[in-house]
Amino acid sequence: NDDGIVDGTTVRADRLRVFTYNAASGRWINEFASTVNLAAHTVTFVTTHFSFYALFAPAAQSLDTVRVYPNPFKPNGGNANEGVAFSAGNANSGIIFDNLTSVVSIKIYTVSGQLVTAFGSDNSAGKLQWDARNDSGHDVASGLYIAVIKSPEQQVVKKILVVR
Repeated sequence: NDDGIVDGTTVRADRLRVFTYNAASGRWINEFASTVNLAAHTVTFVTTHFSFYALFAPAAQSLDTVRVYPNPFKPNGGNANEGVAFSAGNANSGIIFDNLTSVVSIKIYTVSGQLVTAFGSDNSAGKLQWDARNDSGHDVASGLYIAVIKSPEQQVVKKILVVR
C-alpha cells in the first residue's frame, strides 16, 4: 500500500537486505550488496552462485538513529498521521520506536521521574510499539513522557508528548 512497511509485517521496506544460507555454519549471511526500489517494489542484487536466498531487515547496529513517532501522539485526533489508538493487529498503531537494535529495553517515565511502564525485546527486528498504557493497563494521561532506550552498548533518551 506504499506506506513504506512490508504488507502484513512491521518491517520497513527500505531496510530489506538479501541474505544467503550458509549450510556449513547453519546461518544466514549478508554477502551481497542489494538495492531496494520502493517505487517499483523490488529488491535487486547480483549473485555469483546458486543458493537459498531470503529477504531480512536487520536491526540497527546502534541507537544513533532511533525514531519515536508519531510525536506528538494524538490517538483521538482523527488524523492517522498524528496517531491511532493501539491495536495488536495494526503495526502502525500506538507509539512506534523504530531503528532499534536487536536487543533493547525501553522504560517510560513521567517528567517527575515516576516509572510508567517498561518493555523490550531480545529480537526486536528494529521496531517496537508502545500501547500508551501504564503497567496497570490504563491509558496514560495527556502530558510529556521520557523514554529511556537501552541496548547492551548504548543508551538514548527521547521525549514523547501524548495529547488525549
